[in-house]
Amino acid sequence: MNRSGRTALFAMGFMLAHIAMPAQKTKAEPVTAQQLWSSIKTELTGPNAQEYFDGNFKAALVPGGAGGVSRLTGTLLSVEPKEQPRVLVLAMSDRTRPEVTLTF
Repeated sequence: MNRSGRTALFAMGFMLAHIAMPAQKTKAEPVTAQQLWSSIKTELTGPNAQEYFDGNFKAALVPGGAGGVSRLTGTLLSVEPKEQPRVLVLAMSDRTRPEVTLTF
């Protein structure tokens, strides 16, 4: 890759930013909901997960427009109890692996 064509993609909190060489002027590339979810999941399962949660999720609307993403979608795998559910389990990366538990 030549010097003028080099770009880097960085994850910073919820934002993914497209950084170009100083001589280039480009727009930020849009982030997909799947890319945002992958970034969030990586941080929440990493060594600084509690700090990331406290600093970015506590009392926050997610995704809240981060990277231009207005909503995340998943597949509902289970609910508890069946009557007036309070716990929802979702698959986000695929349609079968439970990854998110929402408790109301």
